Amino acid sequence: MNDAHFTPEDLAAEMLSYLPAEFEPKIIADFAAGHGSLLNASFKKWPKAKIIANDICNESYSVLKKNKNWLVSKSNFLLPKSRQSSFYSNFVGDVDLVILNPPFSVRRRDWLIWNDINSSSTVKASYSAIFTLLSISYLKENGKLLAILPSGTLESQRDSLAWDIIKDTCSVEVLKKNHSNTFKNVTVNTVIVLISKLTSNKNSFIKRKLLPKSKSTKLFNIFRGSLPVYKAKIVSNGVPYIHTTNLLENKINIKNFVEKNKSLITGPSLLIPRVGKCNEKKLCILRNNETVAISDCIIAISHSDENLINLLFMKLKDDINTLLKLYIGTGAQYIRVNDLSDYIDTIHL
Repeated sequence: MNDAHFTPEDLAAEMLSYLPAEFEPKIIADFAAGHGSLLNASFKKWPKAKIIANDICNESYSVLKKNKNWLVSKSNFLLPKSRQSSFYSNFVGDVDLVILNPPFSVRRRDWLIWNDINSSSTVKASYSAIFTLLSISYLKENGKLLAILPSGTLESQRDSLAWDIIKDTCSVEVLKKNHSNTFKNVTVNTVIVLISKLTSNKNSFIKRKLLPKSKSTKLFNIFRGSLPVYKAKIVSNGVPYIHTTNLLENKINIKNFVEKNKSLITGPSLLIPRVGKCNEKKLCILRNNETVAISDCIIAISHSDENLINLLFMKLKDDINTLLKLYIGTGAQYIRVNDLSDYIDTIHL
């Protein structure tokens, strides 16, 4: 395959080292397995685990079949009919660990399309983003996905909708930036990403009768930041950069500046943490005409009327416990944009 850049053995072992020590997967899958280096490392660590291996390439399939105890298939994971006709279609929602080095190439400019079966929405994104999105459905609750991805995919406008969908049910953490020469005979910038599927929020305050969903038109615009700390280029003269650590005592504490080119929000807006510990002192107002760049751990709630922003600030602060119930996750607490939006719809301003 043109995009067959197999994972080095040492990198495969390093990826597994990022998983919690107590994590013991019973079912492990790789849907773009290549020659199986990621699965070999996994099987060495967890020899009792059931291994699911898939690849589209005939040559890779032949190599994988030599592992007699593995469940091996040859299918095009990106095509619905091919996935559905493969044995691994029986493992949707059952896999403890998906480990991936999905196909990607700077030469490949086509977009892929993913159709959400639960709605009428259609997502267009890169090969690696769609491959990751499709793989999430095979994870069980609290399952994990380790992937090597292009370094820009999480911040790419092209892939933003795909990652919005992923982050609605999963926590996403960039673990490491790989060296550009990590893969043999190719220079490419990649990162190791850990995606953890969250437990269904069955007791979500939004989904219970206590808070019936409003049918009114959305009053506020909600914007999730997209500039992570490790990507922020600090400069001496730029736009203020806001992370959760800069939200203190209901005031925005400006310490750093970044290039004025992405993840910008202009007041009036209310800034709250998207990821991490939230409390009433973390709610901060960005005043009219003030512009900042916000990290991917910040959510901005905006409206052209500053009086409404001030009123919303007071309402959320007074009823902080309701807001805090929307934060979920077994690791770092995290709030979904949709849950926040639905909750704000119920507030009478």
